[in-house]
Amino acid sequence: MTSISRIVKIGDTDISSYVEWGPQRTKGAGRRVKTSPIIGGNRAVVWQEGRDPLTLEAGLIFRPDLADQIGDEDEITALIDDLAGDQETDRLYFGRSDRFAVVHGSVGDTEITPAAGGAGIIRKTAKFWAEAAELYAVAPTFGYAPLLSEAGQALLAEYGEEMLFPSPTYIQNDGTLDAFLFSLSVVGGADVTITIGDAFVLVAPSLMSDEELTMDRFGQPYQLYEDMFDDGDKFAADKSSSSNASVSDGELVITKSGYAIYALPGVFPIRKGGLLLTIRPTLTGEGIASIDVSTDGEASWQTVIDSQSPRWTTGREMMIYVPQAEGMVNAYIRIAADGDLTSISIPSLKIEQWRHIAISEIPIVPAGEAAELSIAGTDEYVIEWRDRYRP
Repeated sequence: MTSISRIVKIGDTDISSYVEWGPQRTKGAGRRVKTSPIIGGNRAVVWQEGRDPLTLEAGLIFRPDLADQIGDEDEITALIDDLAGDQETDRLYFGRSDRFAVVHGSVGDTEITPAAGGAGIIRKTAKFWAEAAELYAVAPTFGYAPLLSEAGQALLAEYGEEMLFPSPTYIQNDGTLDAFLFSLSVVGGADVTITIGDAFVLVAPSLMSDEELTMDRFGQPYQLYEDMFDDGDKFAADKSSSSNASVSDGELVITKSGYAIYALPGVFPIRKGGLLLTIRPTLTGEGIASIDVSTDGEASWQTVIDSQSPRWTTGREMMIYVPQAEGMVNAYIRIAADGDLTSISIPSLKIEQWRHIAISEIPIVPAGEAAELSIAGTDEYVIEWRDRYRP
């Protein structure tokens, strides 16, 4: 039988009346371990590898007597597919409205059970799994003041109702749970630093014009830089150095023996597959163009790809991973033309970085304690803190 006495929400959509509680199956977090046998004996060493994620399996039922409220069979099926099917991540509220898990979701095949009047009861099985064995509080147990600056209001309009903090802000955590950084978005800046009480973490030593740095609830930084070359101001401000390179008619043009270099300084190492360039180069002349990387302060260069490679696509967008930068903190990217190439024309450039930081390095607000929060080095940011439940 269905029940509406308990809350089930995916994002902002309440599906409590659709949940069939009978076939539900939940699985809490458990310890994940492995054993290694000791040669010559009957004992084994147990290694702790963390916790399994939270998982949930629930039956979803759509009753024909609610058709006026929830739509016909096709509409209902489309609804649940949209809510739970192949989402990147979403917030799942299961049983309680004051806690949520950040989950992936999927749905099984539709089963239609015959019913009186020719209308069938539609059933689906939904499966959700969290990336970590933890839940988050919907509302914080500590106070904060809204960021009222013009930049803050613009970010609020773009990113939604995150919890915003001015800098500095005094936080009193009156709850029984530690409060963790849930998300951070920073646009531009230098020596961007988060400080909580006496603890601090330098997030980025330098960001380019309008470069956005975000951190997720696991403390993993992602940086996005884009230049559409509308004029030459951004290129002039953000390049590390250049020769025979300029912006003209909405394109970056690099001519014979020219180059453009971008510096990518960091605090934390670049993850595996964590440096990606997206460009669409057009070449004129018979020479060679190349994309190179330096990880030793420009003392030496390694070719990532050149125009002789079958993977090079002149006039078409290329997505280029830079494996030589993996594990490195600092890198330089160079787009170059040799002496026989007339020019390289690039209408846009995107540089993406994924870096790794241990979540233990991010300051927290301990339960029952007070601390001052401040963010230095940037004027545009959105930061969100959440109390975190750990099973």
